[in-house]
Amino acid sequence: MKGTNPLKNAGSRAKDWWSEQRGFSNLIVIPAIWAIVSMLVTGVIYGGWDVGRYIYEFLPTDMPEPFSEDRLGILVARLDNDPDGEYTLRVRTALEQQLPMTATGEAAVEVDLYPKTLTLPAEGRLSQNIANATNEGRTWLEAQNAELLIWGRAVPTEKQIELRILTRQPAEGGGQAQPEVYPLRIPSEFSDRLGATLAGVVAGAGYKAWNQRGKYLTPEQREAMLAWMDRLKSLRGDLPDALDAKSRERIREKIETAYLQIGAALVADSKNDEGIAIVEELFGDDSNPESWPSGQVLLVAEMMADYFETLAVQGVPLPPETVESLLQTSNELFALIEQLYGLGEISENEFLYFAGNLQKLDGHLTAKLDRAEDARDHFKRADRLFNSLMEQKDAPEDPLSVARIKSYLGSIELSLASLSSGDEVSKHLDAAITDFGQALNLLDAETAPREVVRVRTLLSVAYNNRWRDSYDARALYASAETLEPVVPILREHQRTEELAGIAPQIAILYGLHAVIAGGESSAEKALAAADSFAKEAGADQIPVKAQTTFVECLSYLGEGRAMAADGDALSEKVETLEKASDRCEAAATLYEQLGNAFSWMNAKSLSSSALRTAAHAKDDVALAVAALACADDAAEKTDGIDNPILANQNAYSKGSALREVGRLKKNAGQLEESVEMLRDARDKLIERNASVADRLPIELQLGDSLVTLAALNKDGGKNLEDGIEMLDETRDAFAAGGAALMLKDATQALKEAKQFQAEMSVN
Repeated sequence: MKGTNPLKNAGSRAKDWWSEQRGFSNLIVIPAIWAIVSMLVTGVIYGGWDVGRYIYEFLPTDMPEPFSEDRLGILVARLDNDPDGEYTLRVRTALEQQLPMTATGEAAVEVDLYPKTLTLPAEGRLSQNIANATNEGRTWLEAQNAELLIWGRAVPTEKQIELRILTRQPAEGGGQAQPEVYPLRIPSEFSDRLGATLAGVVAGAGYKAWNQRGKYLTPEQREAMLAWMDRLKSLRGDLPDALDAKSRERIREKIETAYLQIGAALVADSKNDEGIAIVEELFGDDSNPESWPSGQVLLVAEMMADYFETLAVQGVPLPPETVESLLQTSNELFALIEQLYGLGEISENEFLYFAGNLQKLDGHLTAKLDRAEDARDHFKRADRLFNSLMEQKDAPEDPLSVARIKSYLGSIELSLASLSSGDEVSKHLDAAITDFGQALNLLDAETAPREVVRVRTLLSVAYNNRWRDSYDARALYASAETLEPVVPILREHQRTEELAGIAPQIAILYGLHAVIAGGESSAEKALAAADSFAKEAGADQIPVKAQTTFVECLSYLGEGRAMAADGDALSEKVETLEKASDRCEAAATLYEQLGNAFSWMNAKSLSSSALRTAAHAKDDVALAVAALACADDAAEKTDGIDNPILANQNAYSKGSALREVGRLKKNAGQLEESVEMLRDARDKLIERNASVADRLPIELQLGDSLVTLAALNKDGGKNLEDGIEMLDETRDAFAAGGAALMLKDATQALKEAKQFQAEMSVN
């Protein structure tokens, strides 16, 4: 991490990429899949105070009321060796006067006195005494719905206070890990600067627990936290003279940790370039990771693993040299963590947890460098580390921690699926869906909304990958259905940008399901989701209009494909399909304005498909020619783009339209061109091990073109045999996956092929 800082450079690269993406979304945008990033700190606005103005009173003897769910609650236990409560009240007042108010005038962080005292007996082992106090303190926190307990003892003879900070849950991966053996010692006579320092340290620990519980930040909290980052930067370089050298160093370390915790919290809570800017701030050229103590090493390791995993999943482009630098940094962190474990400075559970995160990160980074075998090895190591953690005698037992580790295991299976082929893909996807499902069953949207969103998003991705792997229409529907409960959560917590990514994605997934499987509910859900998105995001915005128009294109196409093609229904079918083409063309025009080539190509391809389907139903040459013209236009405009996905889309659209024109015009040359184009596209898909979802539609069209050419040439030879075999295989695949409309297409084409084959055998 010396010299050019790879974390900072990667953050800058990602910020530039996000700026380019702003204003439009691709056809199906998998939104940021953000793991919960380490330890969170709320905003605390500094306010000067005069310690001489304390009003001492008797401490309460009754239990306070439990804190509400939307407040971070801090308990200050009566300090040991503080009979009249003087020092306890000083701590409480120091905290209360530093805490911010919400827009409604209420405290965002609340402090209550707790009438009991935690003590450390003089006899016995200190570590065991601390463990006993920790267990008792956590029962208080649970009962009071508080995140943090401040406890310790007063030392009046030395004019000192010894404070310990206990969180409601153990540190992530720490099992039943104990708090620090040595307390934080501060002068009993507070200065305003020391009061602000204490508040920053306490807030850091408190919101670490808040973040571990999967909470979202409010806008007020974000604003205050940004202010605290500036405040802490000045505090760490200007501590009170009253501190001795040892206390000064320990407090400076605490301030640095709180600074990193705030930054990590802001990055975890951000889904845009604001989070990237914080990464640049945290890991600037003047950062000195070599001097970080163990707690900060663990914090940076987890934040780095979560953050850069997200970049990898999103497909943010990073230069190979940056990825290599990140790998080196990850290896250095891993070596540090191994060293800390060997020295006994971190527990075995902590080692397993953080080492697992770094191995997972290395898997993503090596996959980005096309080192598939290395990536698999890293993911498998991560899997072993997380499973070993769950097998420990003191493994995490609280539902949220178990859910988080289960989701990590699911993420590993999801990654292994992307690196596998054949039956292995299905095996890993099944395991991923099981892990995510188990994690989701342990989570509550009321108490851990951000974690629920994260796991549901990952589960949706797993279902989406299953659909692509086996053309499983049920999985496609489940991908959309899994995301639906996310919308009210994001709306309640005012997560506007995330909502703008999720809502149209749900609409598009349902719309795509309507096209391949039919059913009124899919089309209706697609239109309803698009309409809701447009009302919230602003229907006049071009990106919003593009998305909603594209969903209309999908919905009308699905509706038209599902209609009967005989009798009075034929005209309605053709009219609906022409309407679908019109909406697809409108969407393509909007995507072109946005410069989104992939979504433009998808819209043009669907427009051509709608016209081709109408032409086939009506035996209308003009409609078939219009479908071919649409496909030609798409091929011409994307001719200069070297991209296999666009090339495949062009081959599908033009090859299918050529067959329809050739069939209606009885033109063998056009049919031969159709076969050649579709066969070449299929061979290229097989060569690059493309998904079944990419191959099957091409194979259906190729099989149909082979049979149509054979019928025109009255040739019962290889073309007919190959076409029937291909149509038979695609029919079985569509039937297995519940893709009813694709099954209908394959069944009809196969029926016509076998009729022709029977005629040829008679003749």
